Amino acid sequence: MKKIYLFFFLISLYFASLVIFGSLVRHAAFKGPFSDNIIIKLSDSMSKIPSNLKTYIFGGDLAIQKKDRLNISLKKKGLKIFINENLEEYILVSKYFLDENSFKLQLIDVLNNSIIYTWPQKRFTSTLSESSGPGRYTFEHSMLLDGGDILTTTGGEPIMKIDICGNKIWENDMNTHHSIEIDKDKNIWAPIYLNEKKKLHGQTLQYHDGIGKIDINTGTTLFQKSLYDILIENNLFDLMGNSYMGEDPLHLNDIEPVLEDGNFWKEDDLFLSLRNISLVLLYRPSTNKIIWYKFGPWRHQHDVDIIDKNKIAIFNNNTQLGIKSVNRNSEILVYDFDNSRVGNIFDKLFVKHKIKTYYEGLFEKIDDKSIYVEEQENGRIIKGNMDGNIIWEYIWDAQIKWSRFYNNNNFKKVGNLSETVKNIKNNKCS
Repeated sequence: MKKIYLFFFLISLYFASLVIFGSLVRHAAFKGPFSDNIIIKLSDSMSKIPSNLKTYIFGGDLAIQKKDRLNISLKKKGLKIFINENLEEYILVSKYFLDENSFKLQLIDVLNNSIIYTWPQKRFTSTLSESSGPGRYTFEHSMLLDGGDILTTTGGEPIMKIDICGNKIWENDMNTHHSIEIDKDKNIWAPIYLNEKKKLHGQTLQYHDGIGKIDINTGTTLFQKSLYDILIENNLFDLMGNSYMGEDPLHLNDIEPVLEDGNFWKEDDLFLSLRNISLVLLYRPSTNKIIWYKFGPWRHQHDVDIIDKNKIAIFNNNTQLGIKSVNRNSEILVYDFDNSRVGNIFDKLFVKHKIKTYYEGLFEKIDDKSIYVEEQENGRIIKGNMDGNIIWEYIWDAQIKWSRFYNNNNFKKVGNLSETVKNIKNNKCS
């Protein structure tokens, strides 16, 4: 009889433990008033163990895209040239290698269809935590600098400046994410996460978005500002407070510094892309003023570029309400400040070749006839033209992360491309 009592006691204790554990996890998930309690935080962390193991071993939706999930996985990976333009062009791209369970950063020569260099990441990532160590380091939106140094980061970690041999020159202490861009003085602008907790209508937010400016030579922080504070101080709290439910209301994914005066903006202004409320705004740090803002018609957009003195172009992911699907195809929308109209460029290319990615993605308008596009979800990079033809296409069998296109014209803002490539090829690294 005692054994039966003991059995039912243990079963009851087991189910009671499950109920208590589930309640603690639920409290943490819904950001309850005691969600910062160490016991609740520990319970929440324990509940994520299976998911973290799955992501670490097999990859996850936003970590590693497997071959069988890619819409174009049947195509042969690598570079294929359809129209030979005989131009000196390069791709700097972070790619996930399925067989090695690791991202690598490579510089690819398009003209000669060859890999020029692979940066030795273990030299500067070996001391990082397991979550962002050699296997998880993504080289997010890395930038090639004059002579062969690079700026690089992985999501939510500091930006580092690395030399050709993989030696760390400096490391900033701000937690950066998404885009890395430079202004007219070659200082770095990047989205950042601030450590201070923020609440929106009583809910503690998962991310506290901000903007950060870094000295490119020393890695010193020159400026940082909470994006929430910017909106509140400009009496625009309702842009986030009344248009989104959740714990990531802004999701800043691109900062585009203004390099010279236009007809509607000034040098040193910043265009900001806020994905989760489909908002693009123009901010002037010198006066802490939001000069202009607009919701849509883009949806969950990435990558804002200035294309002339009156117009900006936006990579419109064009996602449906479920966020993980695209309405027909992604597109490049152009907003004309002169007449407040929105147009579409390179539409033939996007429709004909079904270019779509529900998250991330980027572009660069090379000239009036050609464009560079990264279709991240499908591991594809394209150079195409206004007639809807692909000039060349680069396919990878896993995820790529925020690549860059270089030619002699666009590299001028940082240095000499031909000499930089020669320096990389002739490196003396052991």
